[in-house]
Amino acid sequence: MTSYRKQIDAIDRKMLSLLSQRFAAAKKIGAYKKKRGIAIHDGIREQEIKQLLSARVRAHGLDPSFISSLWKRILRESRRIQNLN
Repeated sequence: MTSYRKQIDAIDRKMLSLLSQRFAAAKKIGAYKKKRGIAIHDGIREQEIKQLLSARVRAHGLDPSFISSLWKRILRESRRIQNLN
């Protein structure tokens, strides 16, 4: 069991690193949008993301409801970060 927990710990570290990278990119996008007077919320882009994820979720055998809920939170945080600029 210890080896499985170590594996999970390593995966968790990677997930945190990836979220950090995603939010850093969101911050840059927010600055870009602000400089050009572009609205932070982009419903079309969010729909594209949701459609891409929908296909990938099934391929990975993940619960669509869980991933949808998780991604809504990630997108909400991305918008919050973009608004900080």
